[in-house]
Amino acid sequence: MGITIRPYQAADERHWVYTKALAYLFSPFFDDQETTKTILDPEVYQAACELVAIDDATQQLVGLLDIGVFTQEMSEDNLYFPTRRLAYWENFAVHPDWQHRGIGTQLFMAAKAYLVARAVQALIIFTRDDAGTNQLYQKFGARLLTRDYLVIGTPKVADLQLGFRVDRAQQRLILTNRQTGQPLTHYLREGVYIVTDKAAVGEFDAERVITEHSYVLELTDHG
Repeated sequence: MGITIRPYQAADERHWVYTKALAYLFSPFFDDQETTKTILDPEVYQAACELVAIDDATQQLVGLLDIGVFTQEMSEDNLYFPTRRLAYWENFAVHPDWQHRGIGTQLFMAAKAYLVARAVQALIIFTRDDAGTNQLYQKFGARLLTRDYLVIGTPKVADLQLGFRVDRAQQRLILTNRQTGQPLTHYLREGVYIVTDKAAVGEFDAERVITEHSYVLELTDHG
């Protein structure tokens, strides 16, 4: 089986959408469905690595990977891993019929070469509680930054003003009430509550709970 890794082209959009939708449908990212190709905002990203994997025999698009390189300001202000040149793993999918054939690794190696050539110091990755995906990122060399819980439901206590930081030693988010300095257990992000500790999930009338993992893959000295 021959696979060609090349930059995304506008003509790829329909099959890009199909591939992502099918891959995510059978994953913990089932709720992340797009009908058009993701556009990486130039006010957020100074550069973008947008790759697709093409089966040489059929010319079918069977995989995709998008990584954005943050602007210097966004890199230095990042709460998870502030550094001068930081990248973010935006999209990654391999068609279900083509998984476990090394296509994801081929996409990653091509993207890594792109990032290293541009002196990117680290790559931030967010994923959910899928053993195979987490093992793959760890195989690439990523290390866990935090683990938290996405809760769809209603908190039993009203939200308070939020202070936010990352405790790398404990591999968790630290939330506080800005007014009182007291610790908090959750915050609201795009209609989903981010909960910092598994025990605190009990503070919700929860319809669904999803474990989220954040990783950093360091590429160069980030000092």
